[in-house]
Amino acid sequence: MFTRYLDQGSRQVTWLHGALGSATAVTKAASQVGDADMELGLLRMTGPKLQAAQFGTLLLATWVDFLYLADAVLRNCPMCSAEKLFTDLHRIQGLMEPALTDLASLDPDRVEAATTAMPELMGKLTREFDTLQRETRATMKLGGQVIAAMQAVEMVTMMRRLVQAGVISIPAVSAAVLIQGGQVMMAQAHQDLPKGVREALGDSPEVRGMHETGRAGAGMSDGPKHHVLPQEHREWFEQRGFKGDMDIDQFCVQLEQAHHEAIHGGGNWKLGRTWPDEWNQMLMRSLREAETTAGRTLTRDAILKLVAKEMKRYSIPANFTSWSGR
Repeated sequence: MFTRYLDQGSRQVTWLHGALGSATAVTKAASQVGDADMELGLLRMTGPKLQAAQFGTLLLATWVDFLYLADAVLRNCPMCSAEKLFTDLHRIQGLMEPALTDLASLDPDRVEAATTAMPELMGKLTREFDTLQRETRATMKLGGQVIAAMQAVEMVTMMRRLVQAGVISIPAVSAAVLIQGGQVMMAQAHQDLPKGVREALGDSPEVRGMHETGRAGAGMSDGPKHHVLPQEHREWFEQRGFKGDMDIDQFCVQLEQAHHEAIHGGGNWKLGRTWPDEWNQMLMRSLREAETTAGRTLTRDAILKLVAKEMKRYSIPANFTSWSGR
């Protein structure tokens, strides 16, 4: 009857392995680019995957704790109701499912939202665990078999470095620190960063001035997304290794509207394409000329190195985000 709850855990392991494998593949590609800015840009692409894996693992560990407790109840408390335990686990699974679904999507916005909401969710799960534990103890004392529900989030020093590099977001560290400290707080707009987060990031003037104010307040533009590698030449890039984790849809940059129009020659894209220095025209011309000069097809790393050079010239930051149709 309880097998479905074991299957729930197994499904999470599958996507967690996939997220870590994808982050590893991108990290390997970053190490071979040979351009510092592009390397950092690629490493930032792993951020949502690492955040999803970090907090997905935290939720999965908590789910395992519930399963251990359920197992102890079934084995050692014959007076306890198996039907009630089944219903309790179903309710707890329902609390976790939305967050796990968002994390498993690996979509940056959904991962960020799930991460920010994690302290509140962990608070609910902790109360659920405590209630289940107390109800069971009222029936039969389990002693040392009761498992602590909260899992400590470690490596604050590493998180600080990842935040400073722009790989892990401020809300992610905020959630991790809140959970680690055993506090239950709901992230709110215009809320100063908690002291623990400031300490984890370093008490610089920049950090002291930070607020959790959503995408714009965190330095994330709400402007259009720009495909650094032109969409109309997708097949050309695919033939040179831009597939899977390195698909051209992973190489988007959020720009201010004016900046985006400027690099494409103005608001009218058809007229813009007649300008030789329009981004898409210029980039493909440069790439093709480089292939002609080399006398061979460019490797993916060589393409990224050339693209990095042009991005600097056009003042395009290497803050990559995945395409979501916007």
